[in-house]
Amino acid sequence: MIRINLVIVISLVFLAVSSVQAEGPRQQEEAIITVGSASILKGGAAVAKETAVREALAKALEIHVLKKLGKKTVTDNFNVFVSQIFPLAWDLTSSYKVLAEDRGKDTLSVMISMKVNDMILEDRLKKAGVSTVSETIRKVILLISETDQARGDPLYWWSREQFGSSMTALEVAIYVSLQAMGFEGVNRLGGFSWGTVSENMKNEQLSDDGILGWGNLLGADVAVHGKAGMSGGRVSSIEIGIYDVSSSVMISKEIFSGDSLMEVSDAARNVAERVVAATEAGLTKEGGGINALSAVFESVSSAGQLQKLSSFLSKDVQGVKAAALLKLSRKSVSFLIEFQGDSERLKSAILNNSQLPCKVDFLRGDKNEVVFRVIEP
Repeated sequence: MIRINLVIVISLVFLAVSSVQAEGPRQQEEAIITVGSASILKGGAAVAKETAVREALAKALEIHVLKKLGKKTVTDNFNVFVSQIFPLAWDLTSSYKVLAEDRGKDTLSVMISMKVNDMILEDRLKKAGVSTVSETIRKVILLISETDQARGDPLYWWSREQFGSSMTALEVAIYVSLQAMGFEGVNRLGGFSWGTVSENMKNEQLSDDGILGWGNLLGADVAVHGKAGMSGGRVSSIEIGIYDVSSSVMISKEIFSGDSLMEVSDAARNVAERVVAATEAGLTKEGGGINALSAVFESVSSAGQLQKLSSFLSKDVQGVKAAALLKLSRKSVSFLIEFQGDSERLKSAILNNSQLPCKVDFLRGDKNEVVFRVIEP
């Protein structure tokens, strides 16, 4: 019996790792190349090589953290990084490869290519109280129609007749303002054909599904849809809705109007400031940001069941950015999940999902974890 259980556990590990590697995080990890060196002492070359590798991994982690979070976040939390993050480079490594090795008389140097496990890194940072949100670049799509009083007909680039035309002066100005505030515009003309655009994405006044459809099609984090009234090259009014594409919700609705006309640059700056404020509020609101959560399934009985659960979490649960096997035992399996929302939302997204591959009961949960028991295959 012990031998059978061991074979099952080994099979589960193999299938789970294979599944996670095949599905993987939805954003490709970026490899970082660094060099580490160590003195060859009594332990010989083997010990020196391990020390050199660890030094190179620590350097790579430092580079990755600075690029991911920005200088200000690292500076403001420097004591946390030097005491709780950088020393754990080995544990935070997704994979590494020694590209080159050089042995001198007294020293040994290695060049390595290393990928950081962002899910575990973000989990450690969250537990240490370090925000991973403030300097993250977010992609935005603008869907703002423009109607001039003298012309009458609205201009909007996503219509069948006008598709591929230039953005309006107001949209360009908003993009410029947002870029200065840390956002990045999407490539609205690349990566798809007009034939892939559904009918509800072609009207001037888009439904929520149409707005989110454009956001998902072009890989935006935030979508801004609305209309602007123009008079003599100046702005008379703007109405917009701001959407978080990942969570499929409108996070703010804004109306700009007044007794006097607004210059395009002033109107654009006002819109950009409201977009930034709305998205920051959505990210800092409990359950509104991307969180590293744990989902535990007890009584998993087979390798096939584990593989189906892994695939389900990675592909079929709305709001999941990535899912990876965290811990496997004879009684349960744990996944680390990068999720747009809090643990209560994750629980609902799993239990109310028609694609759930097996019947489960919810056992318990807290702000960081949800636990289920598999009751039917």
